[in-house]
Amino acid sequence: MGGIAALLEPVCNVLVLPLHDRLWDNLARSGHAGLDTARA
Repeated sequence: MGGIAALLEPVCNVLVLPLHDRLWDNLARSGHAGLDTARA
């Protein structure tokens, strides 16, 4: 089970992280600036 998790984690990071960042950028641009505290 640990081996499967070790293989899936990098794949998820590569596939999901860009989508997450794009969504977060769109939310910040649409006026939800209060959500974007990490870049303030």
